[in-house]
Amino acid sequence: MYKVGIECESIEERGWGVGRIVAKLLEEISRESELQEEFRFCLYFKSRIPDYEFLKNPIFIKKIIRQPFGLKSFSLYYYLLLPLKLYFEHLDVMFYPNYMLPLIHYGKSIVTLTGDIHYEITKGDLPFRYKLAYKIFAGNAARNATAITTVSESAAKEICELFKIMPGRIFVTPLGVDAAKFQKATNYKLETRNYLLYVAQAFPRRHLRETILAVDKLSDEFPDLKLIAIGKDRYPSTDSGQVNIIQSLAEEINKKHNREVIIYKEYVPENELIALYQNAKSFIYVSLQEAFGLPPLEALAAE
Repeated sequence: MYKVGIECESIEERGWGVGRIVAKLLEEISRESELQEEFRFCLYFKSRIPDYEFLKNPIFIKKIIRQPFGLKSFSLYYYLLLPLKLYFEHLDVMFYPNYMLPLIHYGKSIVTLTGDIHYEITKGDLPFRYKLAYKIFAGNAARNATAITTVSESAAKEICELFKIMPGRIFVTPLGVDAAKFQKATNYKLETRNYLLYVAQAFPRRHLRETILAVDKLSDEFPDLKLIAIGKDRYPSTDSGQVNIIQSLAEEINKKHNREVIIYKEYVPENELIALYQNAKSFIYVSLQEAFGLPPLEALAAE
């Protein structure tokens, strides 16, 4: 019996990005009944086990890495307590989908790496502590992981050059979407059908702020047109301590026009997201750097 570990902190809350990919991976594993004869997948969580139906499959062994004094620190969990726990787990291999390999990991490991991580380290607008963590632990993955997985052949070529990785250590696992799910009619009732759509975590490199300002300029010429933006705000805080740059900007523009021009939400349920994809006038995804980008593919599937 093979024991495969998977780091699953990214699916504990409403997931975008890595969390969305990991959740779909686990869902697909749960559907493959023949895997139960040879595999057990040990899933490791920081704080809680989410209530996904597919996680009830006995092929999954679910474990929360408890922290002392009720702490919920990602750094303590990921860089110290998790690898210490894994030392005693006797896994055949551990999968880290979140780009980083702890310095004290022992045993075989597979880590996902993409070119946009290198961009965030060298050119992005993330706070210094995030840049430093990516530099140390993504760098450790590039040097010491047993194998590296990435999302496309072009991404593999890119990370070979950026992280100085020998091609033989990299394998490609192409991403995809469940096209039938995005084409199936939903019963969700949208409040408007005249809107542009943005879906993604709002890192500065994806230009959501500039997209909102562009729609602001168009609003007088197209008074019924709205922008619906879905995704967690990843812009760095300002000196004034402002946390949610995008929410603040949306409120400012809506107040300026005395109507709802920008609709911003950090998260929507899956049935609402599919309905939004299916009925948008246009999907907007302007990014300086991506390894793949699932939202544009989801939007295409929903046409």
